[in-house]
Amino acid sequence: MLRVDSLASMYREIGMRLLETGDVVYPRGMETREIISPVIQIDNPRARLAFLPERKFNVVYALVESLMLFNKEDKLLYFSQFNENMKNFSDDGVHLYGAYGNRFANFIPNIINKLKEDKDSRQAILTIYNNDCNVKTKDIPCTLNLHFLIRDDKLNMIAYMRSNDIIWGTPYDIFMFTMLQEVVANSLGIELGWYRHIPSSLHVY
Repeated sequence: MLRVDSLASMYREIGMRLLETGDVVYPRGMETREIISPVIQIDNPRARLAFLPERKFNVVYALVESLMLFNKEDKLLYFSQFNENMKNFSDDGVHLYGAYGNRFANFIPNIINKLKEDKDSRQAILTIYNNDCNVKTKDIPCTLNLHFLIRDDKLNMIAYMRSNDIIWGTPYDIFMFTMLQEVVANSLGIELGWYRHIPSSLHVY
């Protein structure tokens, strides 16, 4: 397990591991260097930003994505007006098939209630990927599920990913998922714990 204090520390360390020890594979014919199933723990989820001048990370869009987790909506316009590239993931120019909020926003209150009723529960899970492997779309969700666990009176969260591109996806995914974790922790009135990120394939093209 790679255990770090911040996204910036993780990004530097895991990036070097990918370049030095990642295996070369060719999903959809594209050369990719990947690490299978790394476990990354960020002890301070609020340290969710990394300064990446070459990456040109869009903080405004990261905040929009975070807010849209709480909105049962799949309209492209809410995303594309802050990130033109999102138009490339819409099948019809109007909707995003894999919009996360559309899949689980209505269930966030259930997660909070479950943990209020039983602080040791193992059932507080938001499922995102749902029998999508046979769907023909440009927007298959990369995230499988998010698991919330209260331990030592702190809210921890584990994000299980089927696929995660360290350049384009990882910085935004960790930003918005830790934002969600912090909102749930605040709703429960408890401290924020650690965040774990577990992609089946962590890769770079």
